[in-house]
Amino acid sequence: MAEREDWALFRSVEGLEQKAGVPEGRLRRLVMKEIADNALDAGARMTWGFVLDCEDLHFIDDNGPGLDGTPEEIASLFSIRRPMRSSKLLRLPQRGALGNGLRVVAGAVLASEGSLAVITRNKRIELCPKADGSTAVVSVTAVARPVGTRIEIGLGPALPREDDPFAWVLAAAQIASEGKRYEGKSSPFWYDPAQFHELILAHGSQPLRGLVAQLDGCTGGKAGEIVTAAGLDRMSCDSINRRQATTLLQIARQHARRVSPERLGSVGRDAYADHSYAIERGRALLGSAKPQADIPFVAEVWARKTGDKGGIRISMLVNRTPVTSHLTAYRDSDKDICISGCGVNHGFEDTPTKGAYSIVVNVTTPYCPITSDGKAPSLKPFVDTIGVVLSTATKKAQRAAPKRKRLSIKQVMLGHLDAVIAEVSDDGEYRFNPRQLLYRLRPIITNEIGQELTTPNFNGILSDYEREHGEIPGMYREPRGSIYHPHREETITLGTLMVEDYERPEWLYNKVVYIEK
Repeated sequence: MAEREDWALFRSVEGLEQKAGVPEGRLRRLVMKEIADNALDAGARMTWGFVLDCEDLHFIDDNGPGLDGTPEEIASLFSIRRPMRSSKLLRLPQRGALGNGLRVVAGAVLASEGSLAVITRNKRIELCPKADGSTAVVSVTAVARPVGTRIEIGLGPALPREDDPFAWVLAAAQIASEGKRYEGKSSPFWYDPAQFHELILAHGSQPLRGLVAQLDGCTGGKAGEIVTAAGLDRMSCDSINRRQATTLLQIARQHARRVSPERLGSVGRDAYADHSYAIERGRALLGSAKPQADIPFVAEVWARKTGDKGGIRISMLVNRTPVTSHLTAYRDSDKDICISGCGVNHGFEDTPTKGAYSIVVNVTTPYCPITSDGKAPSLKPFVDTIGVVLSTATKKAQRAAPKRKRLSIKQVMLGHLDAVIAEVSDDGEYRFNPRQLLYRLRPIITNEIGQELTTPNFNGILSDYEREHGEIPGMYREPRGSIYHPHREETITLGTLMVEDYERPEWLYNKVVYIEK
């Protein structure tokens, strides 16, 4: 009988889809998001894009503290065979969930026969994920990079290209610095006995007291008092049973105070200044054993009416980062706004029955239930509160909507085209291609009218514009074919820059034979 380790699923595109919880057409987007979430959780600011304008070679660059460790230790972080490893087992209102992130990155590189480089602390480390689950250090080069981390990821044709692989990165970065955040430690009230026991066991042979000291209200000398009161002096984490974990949890709670939802902070109304805003706070009791986890949360909704007719466009974020599972919003037969996905299929009666809306939802919480390896969240514990803020925000948006004629995608695009051209060309200093215009125009159009600028629509509008006004100065197009010189045995790719550089060959012939079949 054949046998396969669980980590082996990361070696193929099909296995990655299963472990990551997204279809192959979203794997590039997910890889970029995983790297970005790590940078943002470290408090870093980021830039991102394509290396040398190549759609298969991506980078994310941050100004954070950099990655600690030897090149071999950094390589182990990107090993698909390593145990699931994460500081986020300690429940905090941070991005992401449990540590599949870097394994997904390494798996995508391996499955697509791509490339991976980490530039940090004055070293450029070239890595190569292997089929045996390890990741090898290919080379280490000295570079001038004392601050931050830059990760370059090349992805092969096995992972389909998509219009905007950085869409989730942009959504997370857009609100990363907004509002206030929770600055405290993980609370013992945020675990039930079963999950608290799992947290303890995950710390292996580490001293139990050290783990307890990481909890809110249990720091310093209190950690020793708590461990002693539980009769667990000098015990290591891996020697604790469920009964002992339950006793320890109850004693730790006696030394701590419940964290109020207000302490979690919020993103705030300014994150989407042109949207109407609503916020509600609450608590959810979760867990399979007593005492249950007492989970505070904050639900925020930003809504904008984008037209008198059309659909509902919704973006869902948990702890300031987009969820990767599929979520849709629609109207039911009673014209109420409904949400389907992320563990819920729920209609909200007290919402506007007409109009198109752009809606953003963010839930801030130290713990959101996860229903798959792909980190698919279950919003069921928060859905009633989400419904309250959704109703409030959409009704505010309805009242705030100007009574004006709906703009088309073409009108908005052409209205911003000159400004975007000036931005990407640095006021005519640099050449640029249509893809750069598309990436800048897409979020503008989404924010203004709640519709998505697709690549075919963009190409059509741009072509019509050039037919009427002439070619756009400074814009070049990528090669889309080639011409062969038989007498020179030379193939020339047909792109704007190549055609501009083309020189007519020396005159060799003065006759042409034309044969008609």
